[in-house]
Amino acid sequence: MCENFLYWQPGPEAPAPFARADHAARLALPGGLFRAGAWALGLSAMHATNAEDPAYRENRFALEKQKLFSVWHPKTGLLLDGSHAKGQPENSTFSANAAYGLDYYPCGGEIGARDGGFFARAAYKSFYGNVDLRPVRDGELRIELKVEPAGNRGSFRAGFTLCVLGEELVTRAGRRVKLGDEPFELAGAELGGGFRLGPLALEGPPGMSVHWPYKPFNSYHAEGLCTRGAWLLRVAVELPFERPAAGFTLRVE
Repeated sequence: MCENFLYWQPGPEAPAPFARADHAARLALPGGLFRAGAWALGLSAMHATNAEDPAYRENRFALEKQKLFSVWHPKTGLLLDGSHAKGQPENSTFSANAAYGLDYYPCGGEIGARDGGFFARAAYKSFYGNVDLRPVRDGELRIELKVEPAGNRGSFRAGFTLCVLGEELVTRAGRRVKLGDEPFELAGAELGGGFRLGPLALEGPPGMSVHWPYKPFNSYHAEGLCTRGAWLLRVAVELPFERPAAGFTLRVE
């Protein structure tokens, strides 16, 4: 009642700012949310929580900021999951083996808009990871994941996690696979370069692979386990030193 009294005052009504098709909001961390037509894109290049610090490592609520982007569309809701995790390298947008171990924590960077698209560029300890998002139309989005090797010769791993938009995955090669309790991995000729999941169609490079299930870390479970309804589909690709970029196309119908 007090909040209603304070915030609801007589006056003209208008859509919320985030409902505008060209809305943009930035944080100084850096992170931001951008609207481009039907697409809502979340970008992050924030410094990840330092898992080497016992104060964070032993606290299950201190999650590691491993993902650089997320995607939302009005026909699907949340499409690409941008949530963070703890001790799960397979949840990262980029990772690579380094001399000291697995390098998968962003150490900072920048995000922004340029040339009609949006980007996140994150510095890791031994390389740079770049995400470029380009809305083509309201039902089509292009994604490029690219690595700048710097002090690491690879190979590198890149990917993202998809929310469950249907009960069955249909590959472009014609294979049908249920998203049930049994884990699976599809790659190469089995995928035929892409797949359909409910209203989503995804095309990717020849080296793309699909993994089910990815089980996000659950801070509210003693062992970090999540429920069946929270499982995600992981799309991944290897980026060798000689070809450090991969492109994907998302279509929503």
